[in-house]
Amino acid sequence: MIAVVIVNWNDTAASIRALRSVQTSEPVLTILVDNASLDDPTAAVRDALPGTQVLRLPANCGYAAACNHGVRAAVAAGAEHLLVMNNDAELAPEALDRLVAADRQHPGSVLAPLIVYTDAPDEVWSAGGYLEPPCVRNHHLGLGDPRSAHTASHPVEWATGCALFFSRSTFERIGPFDEKFFLYLEDVDWCLRARRAGIRTWIIPDAVVRHEVSRTTGALPSATIRYYAYRNHFRLAFRHAGWARVVVAGELVWTLAKISVRQIASPAFRHDAWYHARTRAVRDFLFGRFGPDPVVS
Repeated sequence: MIAVVIVNWNDTAASIRALRSVQTSEPVLTILVDNASLDDPTAAVRDALPGTQVLRLPANCGYAAACNHGVRAAVAAGAEHLLVMNNDAELAPEALDRLVAADRQHPGSVLAPLIVYTDAPDEVWSAGGYLEPPCVRNHHLGLGDPRSAHTASHPVEWATGCALFFSRSTFERIGPFDEKFFLYLEDVDWCLRARRAGIRTWIIPDAVVRHEVSRTTGALPSATIRYYAYRNHFRLAFRHAGWARVVVAGELVWTLAKISVRQIASPAFRHDAWYHARTRAVRDFLFGRFGPDPVVS
């Protein structure tokens, strides 16, 4: 059995659209994990899609934790293959069947569809990703390309958590998504951990997902997004940079030096939310504080 796990946070309508896009010739279980939304989506989802299992969490645990909850529930229900997907994404017809077929060609791998824009379905948002050394900065492949430019399946260094397909046994080999990331870069970390375990990540371009890029995170203050980006970058880099950790450490020291100089030279920076987000991110990383941004939690 295949399970599709979708995470919801304060956007039930988008989640229902995502769930409705799930079409496959295989038996499928749909699970919606709700991250403590202000309005309980259970009734609306069950009215629209009676077969969907709704798992409502008592607190917003972040995307990584919600995915882990959903995967565990799916495995307990007997799922052998799983797709985790953002709620601001929709599967194109036959996308899930093509991922299933690709799994037969690349067993034991992590598989990712080609991600295109919802409002521009012939334009690619992500065809996987690559890492820029030495500090493990992540970038999307194919950004802005025509969809027709991507026809052949190929391995990549990482793929976006917008949509990831894998078997139960593959998930067990890699382990759960790292919940300390809370939001952002847990997908890159997971794919790099997969590679370390000898598991490849493949892009399957004939499986297409349409994505309303950043619909959910767009509800967050820009300073909060900056906070997660900085804090999680250092967590990712120190874990995966290898010998280049010394370079990452230098980047961290340089960032701290700039923060200190600006704090002394211009006290106004202390009250600038955008600037202070980076300060909080670096401080929390150094003190091992992860999870949600305390300013908005």
